[in-house]
Amino acid sequence: MNTKDHDAAKAAPEMFFSNMSMLDLASALSALVSMRTTAGLTSNLANQMKRDDLEDFADALSEALGDQIEAIETELLGRSPLDAADIADRDELLAVAANALRPGEHGANLRIGRVSNG
Repeated sequence: MNTKDHDAAKAAPEMFFSNMSMLDLASALSALVSMRTTAGLTSNLANQMKRDDLEDFADALSEALGDQIEAIETELLGRSPLDAADIADRDELLAVAANALRPGEHGANLRIGRVSNG
């Protein structure tokens, strides 16, 4: 990624995500959800260990990752599917994003399957 694209992605992630294919969005979403889960677990552990600075860092990281997940969710909501398979892929990714942002609302253990497998 060149510097111009990197700066644009930081300033307006929704514009960056609009250029990505459904497969790329699935990969990005999967990575973001995994990182957010790790940050959340780190925050919980830091809390138990009374390591406030580490907990604050993990919470801030989790929030920033959540912002990126929300940007992908927004992109998916605005995308017009081309066919039934695209609708199913988009709906699956939306469920994963929603579950990451609002746990328990859409069930646990959702996985990005069919889209990321091609």
